[in-house]
Amino acid sequence: MRRLKRTALLVGALSVVTGGIIIYQTQAGPDATEPERISDVECLRKMSLDLTYQGPTEQDVADLESGAATLADMADRYMAGDEFAAVVFDWYRQQFPQTETSPTDIDYEEPSRIAQYVVVGDRDYREVLTGDYTVGGQGDTGTVTDRPPAGVLTTQHYMSAYTGSFRRNWAGHFLKEWAGILLEPVTLPPEDEARDLSPDSLLTDPACSFCHANETFGVDFLAAFSQCYDEQGVYTPDCTEDNSGTFLLESGAGIQELGQIVAASNEFKSTTVNLFYKRLFGRLLAVQEAEFYSQAARELSDSGYSAKALIRFLVTSDQYCSN
Repeated sequence: MRRLKRTALLVGALSVVTGGIIIYQTQAGPDATEPERISDVECLRKMSLDLTYQGPTEQDVADLESGAATLADMADRYMAGDEFAAVVFDWYRQQFPQTETSPTDIDYEEPSRIAQYVVVGDRDYREVLTGDYTVGGQGDTGTVTDRPPAGVLTTQHYMSAYTGSFRRNWAGHFLKEWAGILLEPVTLPPEDEARDLSPDSLLTDPACSFCHANETFGVDFLAAFSQCYDEQGVYTPDCTEDNSGTFLLESGAGIQELGQIVAASNEFKSTTVNLFYKRLFGRLLAVQEAEFYSQAARELSDSGYSAKALIRFLVTSDQYCSN
């Protein structure tokens, strides 16, 4: 049994829960005073360090000061380089780390390479959850034949990093990562420790059904999508398990359809904006920054889910170029 927390992912992700035990976690917002914008050269240095882990060259500074290039031009210049590709790979290795349940002999960097390929290649970012390919160690793409492909979701590493009883740990991590929902485990009283904790039991228990059977975020409804994967993250081709589930009020079967459901959601848009915002600002967006979130989310949508367009918007904004 679990209680629900919500992270401060602003519009989209905050609107889906209307009942139950909810605790809103808000990030520290900006000061009430208007921040002072720093010079473009200072912002260029900040941008260069964030996108390449290196400072700008003398030529970069000269191009900006002479008007030969704008901050947006410089962002594009940096995002076209190998240094940016290495930074992006580092971001995703932090997002998809090895865990205590990760098998030692699997390719745990596969999800990071797929996400890097999407971002650096300026592909539709929703392919992180829906792509029908994998990416090898040399950056080579290949057709997925051993499982129904769903971007990073159906990689062996992603499907084995979090498992637990009835795959609830996997589902809880999925909720946090892709929908901004935190499920907080509840400690059972001693007299209940021997009770039946199977989905059949909890789904029909009024005290547990809010978090386990809710059609928006129910952990057991979500875990059902993963029934054809074992704890090693391997897909069973001749699987006879019922892998149909419900998430965000949408029904489907298998991880492939789950990826499509999430990719089409406002929750995914919200977590995407926050992912890149946190990488560049060092924190999640705060509730007071709802208007800025709306602008960033609109940039993401209008660009066809281009991560580069979102990053360009973020690193040239007044919020980023301020002290």
